[in-house]
Amino acid sequence: MPGRTRIIGIWVVAAVIAVSVWLLSGLGTVDANITDGDFELTDDGTTVVSYTGTGGPIELPASATAVGGDALNGSGITAVNGTEGLTSIGARAFANNSGLSTFRIPNTLTTLSQDAFSGSSLSNFTGGSSTYQVYDGAIYNMSGSGGSLYIVPEGASSISISTQSNINTIANGAFNGSGITSVTIPSNITTIQDGAFSGSSVKTIYGTPGTAAETFVLNHPELGLSFQTDPGTSTNTNTNTATGQKNVTATVTDNSTGSIAATVRDENGAVVSGVTVTVTNRSTGVVEATPVTGTDGRVTVTRLPVGTYNITTDKDGTSYGTATVEITGSTTTGSRVTAEVIDMYNGTIGGYVYDANGNAVSGATVSIGNRVGTINDTNNNVRTRTTAQTTTASDGSWAVTGMAGGRYIVTASRGGTSLGETTIVVPYFYDYDDDDDDDDDDDDDEYIEEETEESDIVDEDEEYGLEDDDEDYVELPTDTSSGSVDHSLDSTPKTADGDIDPHFILSAALFLAGLCALFIARQRGIIAGAGKKQDGESDELD
Repeated sequence: MPGRTRIIGIWVVAAVIAVSVWLLSGLGTVDANITDGDFELTDDGTTVVSYTGTGGPIELPASATAVGGDALNGSGITAVNGTEGLTSIGARAFANNSGLSTFRIPNTLTTLSQDAFSGSSLSNFTGGSSTYQVYDGAIYNMSGSGGSLYIVPEGASSISISTQSNINTIANGAFNGSGITSVTIPSNITTIQDGAFSGSSVKTIYGTPGTAAETFVLNHPELGLSFQTDPGTSTNTNTNTATGQKNVTATVTDNSTGSIAATVRDENGAVVSGVTVTVTNRSTGVVEATPVTGTDGRVTVTRLPVGTYNITTDKDGTSYGTATVEITGSTTTGSRVTAEVIDMYNGTIGGYVYDANGNAVSGATVSIGNRVGTINDTNNNVRTRTTAQTTTASDGSWAVTGMAGGRYIVTASRGGTSLGETTIVVPYFYDYDDDDDDDDDDDDDEYIEEETEESDIVDEDEEYGLEDDDEDYVELPTDTSSGSVDHSLDSTPKTADGDIDPHFILSAALFLAGLCALFIARQRGIIAGAGKKQDGESDELD
């Protein structure tokens, strides 16, 4: 009997150990998710994990409050219904769906990954929430101290950036994947993050000189962007015309050329000469001109960039009033001149000149000047110093090279008739000699070599050239990459809710029971005495 007992004990212990190893090794993987039609959701039914349908229009499950990362990535969907109630949309949740043209942002949404719709052909968003507002089809993140342009739909052909005063930023990645080639940036945008236009087709930025739009172009020559004055419109100007007081009246005489005129009078209405008139850009604080009134009490200033200007007056410490004028460009159809940066490395700029009928104008004189060298002529009119001049070819084209970085005013005329003007920014580009480049390259190589020796671990974002921008890309808290919970010996298995899997607890208990059985068997001599003979028999084998 002892021999039989011993064999049974061994088999029991072996069975317990086998079951424990089977459960702990992951062979006993448990599917913690549930299904609802074509959708797989977490066990509580709140997060969409994956979609197994054939695409086309879909209706999200009523219980879903979140769509997990990659849940419908490349699923072939063309429309999404039932978004109301969603509070979170994860990374690439609706990415790579070329047939998806529009998406309604629910008013309950509080978390949205910036790449949730990357690679899709969305032309506009609708709806909106308090955190993610929609304006002209684009999404604005309002969670910060000031709103920011967050997602421009990749399929949109154009965009009108909101001019609301509480929106002041264009976020990193906002235009990523966009096919838009030009954009007008209003003056309420004061911050443009470095990666705002990364991965986009934007090449021309229109805006007001001296604002964030122009500064961004100047500071990022590597993007090959060109800046041009926003060809907006202007009505009239505000003036100070109070009777019985010293006053100055200022009006816009020509929006297309940025021309204004001002007249200074005393309290009796008589014109005053010798008064210094200061024209200051309200947005930038830059003083654009300081002409002095002549005997007619009048001054004119031309070629003012688009913007609002404060007019102040002074003569021997006495003010003759203030005024405000606004230049916003011209939208009248007529002759015009275009300008763009052709090659920023050698400062080449060029463009075309057209007449009122849109025909190319040959033989037109194109003058390029800057406001750094403004001078007053004999009539106290402010002029811009010409730095380069050329003539248009038979197709109306023109080009000059060797322009240093800065903002320039380009004017065109023929036979004494103005054909229009525009503003262009040449990015600052610094070229170094070959020796310096070689030295720098050697230093860089040494640095990279040392850095590689110190650690063989390469961050995934760095390896693939991606930006580490965790704050812009918000992942959902639950693991949505798989519909199952993997039980492995490397970590404590957990359910989709984050609780310890009961199967792990069971296997651990069985394993401990097996150890106890071994201990008890040894104590009773089932195993320890297995090789001993009883009744004084010899230890020799038969």
